[in-house]
Amino acid sequence: MKRSMKRVSGAAAVLAVAAALALCGPAAYAAPAAAGDTQPLPGEAQPAGGESGAQDEAAQAETAQADGGQAEAAQSDGATAVSLSYSAHVSNIGWMGAVAGGETAGTTGRGLPLEALRLVLSDASTGEPLGADAISVEAHVSNVGWQPAVGNGGTAGTTGQARAVEALRVRLSGELAARYTVWYRVHSAEFGWLGWACDGADAGSAGYGRAVQAVQVAVLPKGDPAPGDTTSPFKNRSDDPASISVRSHTSNIGWMSPVRSGSVAGTTGRGLSMEALEAQLDWYGHSGAIELRGHVSNIGWQQWSEGRCGTTGKAQRLEAV
Repeated sequence: MKRSMKRVSGAAAVLAVAAALALCGPAAYAAPAAAGDTQPLPGEAQPAGGESGAQDEAAQAETAQADGGQAEAAQSDGATAVSLSYSAHVSNIGWMGAVAGGETAGTTGRGLPLEALRLVLSDASTGEPLGADAISVEAHVSNVGWQPAVGNGGTAGTTGQARAVEALRVRLSGELAARYTVWYRVHSAEFGWLGWACDGADAGSAGYGRAVQAVQVAVLPKGDPAPGDTTSPFKNRSDDPASISVRSHTSNIGWMSPVRSGSVAGTTGRGLSMEALEAQLDWYGHSGAIELRGHVSNIGWQQWSEGRCGTTGKAQRLEAV
């Protein structure tokens, strides 16, 4: 996955070169030094032992990565560069090691729910975490719903309760949000990887009872393209169309099992009369019911009734609905 990370702008690099040439004058055009030699600028102290600035920088970078989860810095023009790391608490595992921005926290292919998530947004130059309000996370937890947001370094979700996170919302603070976009997506049970959401939008699912198993988060400069596909980051069962289940009361059998999706209620080829019919509306997140009216042998048309028509125990055929 490609990420757009900016450390030093091109303009800053041009200014640095121009300043060096102005200070050095003709000496800047001298023959290059032999391999391994270091040529300091006028007035600059020679590093002890001949170590180059590049080696020092590499050593500092290695130290910064020692605890894991230190992301490469993202920088927006005129703003402090930031780095993101995050860790997941997974069922049967516990807290896993921190990963850098854009990498995967949690597991896939193992059927293990992610139960909690902790994000830390830091100043890339110092490694120090930013303020508590720099970033916030909300978790939708099974059998709980949406929990209150937690701040930078806080724990979203639960531990020790065997409750899966089902969806997430992540936001940056006002100042950071003006310069950066926070992107995130989840790997949801049965759905797999969903699309990327950003800046407080819902990612995951609701109403299906399907656990988040892994998550990826990236902080990118405002205006940079999304890390990937942004279609369908959230699946809400209340958006699904309504469905109907029906069951029949059949002579010599009684009530039969419910059927749905175009299946046949009752019997064929057995000469058994349907005597009553029940229908139920299944539409998650919505209210409503089905009213039925039946035409019964020796009775005629019945009154409208919610969910049922016909008779039982009278041996009267249901002739029309």
